[in-house]
Parts: sequence; structure tokens; C-alpha cells
Amino acid sequence: RFLIGDTGLENNDFSVEWYERVSPLIMLLIVGNVAAPHIEPLGKFWLRKRWTRQYDRNGLQGLDAKKKNDGIYCQEELNRIYVGPTFHLKFRYAQIMVNYIVCMMYGLGLPVLMPIGFVSFVTMFWVDKWLFIRYYRTPPSYSHKICVGASTLLSWGVALHCAFSMWILSNGEIFYSAENMATHSSVQEYAEKYERSSLYNRVTQPQVYIMTVTFVLLTLSLLLWHTMLATSQFLVRCVRVVTCSAKNETISRHEVEWNYKDALMRGLIHGLPTYRMLMNPVWRHYFKLDIDFASDSKNKDLNELNILH
Repeated sequence: RFLIGDTGLENNDFSVEWYERVSPLIMLLIVGNVAAPHIEPLGKFWLRKRWTRQYDRNGLQGLDAKKKNDGIYCQEELNRIYVGPTFHLKFRYAQIMVNYIVCMMYGLGLPVLMPIGFVSFVTMFWVDKWLFIRYYRTPPSYSHKICVGASTLLSWGVALHCAFSMWILSNGEIFYSAENMATHSSVQEYAEKYERSSLYNRVTQPQVYIMTVTFVLLTLSLLLWHTMLATSQFLVRCVRVVTCSAKNETISRHEVEWNYKDALMRGLIHGLPTYRMLMNPVWRHYFKLDIDFASDSKNKDLNELNILH
């Protein structure tokens, strides 16, 4: 019950009934995760491609158009059409870890999960790479913490694989030998022995003994490693506080050296990339200014046009 949870079955174990009712749902989940995370971004990419193709083919409506209905009045609004959305790295890591943990837990009892998980990871890699190039905007500078955290969970996935595998293999209702099923009396004797079997008897069976030892050693090593790591980090912080040398690892936006092109691409600069008031499309609309006249460097001030007097 601890490993499987409350499934609503009479026998909370990897029984025949579990394989009939629960295992198809698990396989359906993993198969659905192969394509489900990519349907929405691919659909939005196709719609945005059609939208931008219309502007590329027909151009934009001028501010002096009789019926301007494209809703674009400045450069920032035009950039929103061509610049893709932000790629949420945390959501993708969560989807990857769900597929990985589920495949590792039930991979031995449902071997088909392993190739399905492989296809899911390969599809996710290439689709995300393709959308990175053609759809998503340049992501911010993420730190290494989310990568290290996800990599740490990989070792726990191996421990879960050992735990679930030894429980699946020790289930006598699914995996049995020919000697135990030779006669009717031997079947009854085996069934009674299986029902009376304790946790210790199940995990010490010959076919799962090596897996049990591996699970115990791996779990103890992981717990020891995380305990030592947390203790060392706590001691380092205490020393920094005592010696008044606490260091803030957060890097603000002003501490990073951005050039103009990168700041403009990352959305740190909003509005027009110029200080010329005449280039503002709203001003040009109200004062009926020509784009060539507004871009002329000789017209530096609106006072020269005598339109503010």
C-alpha cells in the first residue's frame, strides 16, 4: 500500500487486477506526454507564422490610413508580433521529471514504458530545439540551480526503480515457478504461504536479494550525501554570518553589462529606440508629419515647425 497507494482494488499490490485496471492508465499517461506538451506551442507557432506572413506580404497600414484596424501604432507593438513568447524552463523540467520517474518506477513491470520514455525524451529535445530557433525569444540567463536540482533527482529515480522492481518481482501471484504450480495442493500451499508472507520475507527472496541490497546501499549513500551537503552549507552560512562576510549571490540587472542590441532583444528597452520626438508615430499622426520629414536629422525640435505656438 505504501508503494502503490490506494488504487481502489481489493488487493493493493501488483496483482492481475492491477495490470488490468491501473497499468493501462499509466501507459496512456506516458504516451500522451510524448505529444501533449508540444501541441500548444506548435499551434501558436503556426498561427503566428500566418499572421506575420500577412504583414510581410501586405505591409503595415499607415497612420494616415482611412481605416486603420491592425492596432499597430509604435515599434513596440510591432515587435510583439514577431518576437515569440518566453520559454518556461521550470514547466519543461517538471514534465521531463514526471516521465522519468514514472518510467523508472514501473519500468520493470511494464517494460514498454522504457522505449516510450525514450521516444518522449527524443521528441522533446528536437521539438524544443526547433522552437528555440524559430519561435521562442532569447531566454534570460538562468542559473545552474534548476539543472543541478533536476540532476540530483535522477539518482533518486534509480532508488525508486530498485524499490518497485523488488516489490514487483517478489509478487508470487504474477511471478511463480513451475514447481509451485505442479499440483493443486502445491498451488494451495503456495497461495497460503504468499498471503502470510511478511515484508522481510518478500524482500529477501532469492530473485530480489541483490536488488534489495542495491536499494538499501543506494538509499543510505544518498541520504548521507544530502545530509553532509546540507550540513556543510549550513556551517558555511554560519561562518559568513559570524565573520560578517555574507555574500549575496543574486545578480541584479544593473550589475550585468548589457550592450544596446542585447538589451533591445531581451525586452529591457521599451518604446522607441530613439529620443527623437518626431519619430513617435502618435505625434506624426496628430501633426500629419511625413516619415521622411520626421526622420530628417535637421528637424531637431518641434519649435522649428511652429506647431506648438
